[in-house]
Amino acid sequence: MSFTGFPTELPMISKAVLGLLTEAVGPPPDMRSLGQKTLEAFLSNPNDFDSIRKRDWRHVPYAIWIKDAGGLLNIPAAIDHYLNRELPKALDETRRPFKWGRPLVFIYIEQYNPNDALFKTISKHTKDFFNSPKVNNASSIVGLARSLNLFDVNEGPRKTAEAIATSRRTLREWIQVHELWPSFGTSPFAEAAFNSFLQSDEDFRRSVDFINTIFEWSTTDRGDLRYSASRTKLADALLLPWRFKQPNDAIQSRLITFLLKHYGDPRIGKNLWHGVSSEAIRVLIGWINGRTLEAFFRILQETADSIWQYRQKFWTAYFKAGHIDEAWVALGPDAAAVLKRLDETKQLKYANLLGSESSQSILLIRMGQIIFCEWSHNGRLRAQRMDSPVSPAMYKTYYESESLRFQSLDFNNGITQDPGLVHFSSQSGGWQDRARLFIQKNIGIRMTQAEVTR
Repeated sequence: MSFTGFPTELPMISKAVLGLLTEAVGPPPDMRSLGQKTLEAFLSNPNDFDSIRKRDWRHVPYAIWIKDAGGLLNIPAAIDHYLNRELPKALDETRRPFKWGRPLVFIYIEQYNPNDALFKTISKHTKDFFNSPKVNNASSIVGLARSLNLFDVNEGPRKTAEAIATSRRTLREWIQVHELWPSFGTSPFAEAAFNSFLQSDEDFRRSVDFINTIFEWSTTDRGDLRYSASRTKLADALLLPWRFKQPNDAIQSRLITFLLKHYGDPRIGKNLWHGVSSEAIRVLIGWINGRTLEAFFRILQETADSIWQYRQKFWTAYFKAGHIDEAWVALGPDAAAVLKRLDETKQLKYANLLGSESSQSILLIRMGQIIFCEWSHNGRLRAQRMDSPVSPAMYKTYYESESLRFQSLDFNNGITQDPGLVHFSSQSGGWQDRARLFIQKNIGIRMTQAEVTR
C-alpha cells in the first residue's frame, strides 16, 4: 500500500500530544502542611532513609525551612541524600520527573533568599534539574527556567524583570500567559525581580515606559502598594533620576499624584517617608512647592487680586532659580473653595485662615532662614527669621489672621512705621525692587530687577 499523498504533518494531533506532555505548574499546595508531614516522616526514621517513602523524598523542599522542630535543617544528612541521590535518581528513573520539580519551583519562588547558603545550594540543584533534557520543555515553567535562567539567584530576578517589562503586558497578564499561580506576583522572588527593575539606569527610569511598568507592577488590584518592604526603594527609584533634570508637566503630575496617594505629603506627615533618601524627598517637595505657588496665583486670579500677575512673576522667578525651600498657603473660605475646584487630584494641602475676609489668601515661603508671609489683595509682604518667637510655623492646619500680621523685618529702611512692605507701583517694579534688595541683603540671593518683573 502506498501512502504517497498523505499529509506528513498533523498539526492538530501534534498539538494534542504536546498538551498531554505539558504539565502546568499549577497553584502551590499547602506547603506548610506537606512540610510538617514530611518532617514527621524523617523524625520517625532519622537514621533509616531506606524506609522513607518516595512521596516524602519528593516533598523534602517543603520540610527544610518550616519552623517546627527546626525543619529538616536539623537533619542535614537527609537534605544531602535528597540532593545528591534521590533527585538525580528521579531524573533517571521517574516517568514524570516534573512532579519532583514542582516542590523545587514553589520553594524557590516562595522562599527566595539569595543570602542563605543552603538556599543557593538548592537553587543550583534546581537549575541543573530543569536544564536536564529529561525534563520535558513543553511546560511553561521549564521554558522560563531555561530562557530566563530563572533558578540562578542573581540572573533570575533580573531577567524576569526584563521579561515582564518588555512583554507590554500587565503583571497579571504575564503571570497568566506563563501559566503561573496568582500569588506569584506577591512572592519574595517577584519582589526581588521588582527591586532589580528599580535599579535600572537613571536614563531609563526617566522614561514613560519605566514609569508605566512601575505604576502597574507596584500596586495591587485594590490600589495598595504590592511590596511594603520595598516602598523606600520605590520612592527613591522614581524621584532620584530627577535631581538635576525636570520632567515634563504630564510626568511630574503623574509622579506627584502617585507618591502623595501612597506616601502622603512629606511636608506634613513623615512616617510613610521613613527611610527614603533626603535627596528624593527634596525633589518631591520642590515639585509640590511649584504646584502650591501655581495654585496660589490661580486663586488670586479667581478672587480678583488686582496685582496677581506681578506677584506671580516675582515669586516664580525665585522658584525657578531654585531659591524657594518651602511653600504653604492659608486660605479663607472662599479662596479654599476655589482651590477645591481647581485641584482635580484633591491632594494639594492647605491651612484654613481664620479671622480674615473669606477671599483672603496668604502664601508662606521659606528661603534660607527667612519666612515670608505674602498677603493677598491689600495685604503687606512680611518677613521674619525662623528662630524669631513671632515667626509663624509652616504647615499648620489653621492660622489666626493676627498671628500672620507679625512684626516684620524692615523692608523700608525705617521710612514707614510698619516695616512690612506695601505692594506699591507694581507696573513700574516699585515693591519688587524693594523686596529683591531685602532678599539680597538678608539671604544673599541676587536676582536682577529684570528677572523678577519680566
